[in-house]
Amino acid sequence: MNEENPNWPLAVSEKHFDSAAAVVAGLYKIPRTGWVKRGVKNPETVGEHTEALIALAEEFGPQVEGLDQKKTSKNAASP
Repeated sequence: MNEENPNWPLAVSEKHFDSAAAVVAGLYKIPRTGWVKRGVKNPETVGEHTEALIALAEEFGPQVEGLDQKKTSKNAASP
């Protein structure tokens, strides 16, 4: 990722992340690129955006015909 985008705010490699929690925490430091490109002040982060989508999926997912709720659940990765 760094070679493709030298301005990437985080160095993404295994040596920098010792746990999944560190990866998730890092998402809250990465501003959404589209907002940055458009000059939006204080753009939401990737983590904030993901969190909002999860909330929407949990709230409105049951009303969407054909949507697999298990795939949209916060607990989808849990056994």
